[in-house]
Amino acid sequence: MPASPAVAFVDVDDTLVQANTMALFLRHYLRERGREHELADRVAHLLALDAVDPTRTRTNREYHRQFAGEGYAGLRALGRDWLHAALPGLVRASVVAELDAVRRGGGRVVLLSGSCEVVVEPLGEAVGADRVECTRLVVADGTVTGEVEVPVVDTVKVDRAAALLDAWGVAASDAVAYGDHPSDLPLLALVGAGVVVGPDPRMADEAGARGWRTLP
Repeated sequence: MPASPAVAFVDVDDTLVQANTMALFLRHYLRERGREHELADRVAHLLALDAVDPTRTRTNREYHRQFAGEGYAGLRALGRDWLHAALPGLVRASVVAELDAVRRGGGRVVLLSGSCEVVVEPLGEAVGADRVECTRLVVADGTVTGEVEVPVVDTVKVDRAAALLDAWGVAASDAVAYGDHPSDLPLLALVGAGVVVGPDPRMADEAGARGWRTLP
């Protein structure tokens, strides 16, 4: 890892946080709407789709269609309230400590996530991120349409990171990236230092082969 990274790119689900924010927020959303009984069927549908969707792009779009017809302001408030209540047990302390060190050294922190801004923006504020690159809901006349702009999954995360490095005039060798899943490998390989977070044995093997650090 560079002595003082200029930028730290951080995957959110199972990296910065110790869970899947999309699944947790869906449960909270359905509970608040009095429809928690729908959760099992909805999750089963998404898991079946995910099994045949290696980039997770279609699954991401299908997930966010569940919020069609919601008032955008109300959904944002629901996300913010849920995040603030869940935060103490949600974030991974080892990763937060590293991000704090990056900021103290004058570096920027960027969150990358397939979750939408309703959840990721308040998370970014809570951990002091300088920028959030996430899936964004399409809104018309204050109402969520059910569509999204571009799902920030798979290679889109790498494209966003590379574009920011270029815009900020930062060499990839001066950046660090954190991820937990094999889908994060291109992001970790883009920068000067990758950091593998969590117990995935495939990622542990990659870390050993590439000389990357690991965090519990």
